Amino acid sequence: MNIPDDLYYTLTHEWVRFTDRGTALVGLTDPAQNLLSTLMFINLRDTGAPLSPGEPAGEAESMKAVKAILSPLAGRIVAVNEQAMDQPDLVNLKPYDTWLIELDDVDGADRLVEPERYRVLVTKGE
Repeated sequence: MNIPDDLYYTLTHEWVRFTDRGTALVGLTDPAQNLLSTLMFINLRDTGAPLSPGEPAGEAESMKAVKAILSPLAGRIVAVNEQAMDQPDLVNLKPYDTWLIELDDVDGADRLVEPERYRVLVTKGE
């Protein structure tokens, strides 16, 4: 199970990487893609959409399940990863290199989970 130390996480298995531009990239964690298995479809909200923490930013669908991709932060979508929507298996192959949405005007970073805590939660199966 791969959980990089340079990211933040949510209890719903999204990761967050803050950029030098003050935006936040959001994707699905390695444990999430393992649970889903091979992703068949990713649908994301449109650029410009405002999001609140926990609000759906899209969904990922596999043969096993459909997972809501929840916004870990308040913000506005400034970019969506079109390549990930065209090739959803990129999330399976490189979950931490394949961001799904980029947010600006972000707020709520205090709700994010540190890597060590996420590792413990995932190991315990929570």
